[in-house]
Amino acid sequence: MLQKIFFQKNHLRKNILAQKVSQKKHVFFKMKVTNIIEKSAFFNDIDVFFTK
Repeated sequence: MLQKIFFQKNHLRKNILAQKVSQKKHVFFKMKVTNIIEKSAFFNDIDVFFTK
């Protein structure tokens, strides 16, 4: 009985950890994407500046 409760707690902790990790990855990915978008927007501005 006690082992079962311990196992469930452990399992829950692992799930929470996994969720946190995936959330961090998601945030990191979002940051990367926005970085790329900002950079491309910056380059577009340069293109506009040079073509004028």
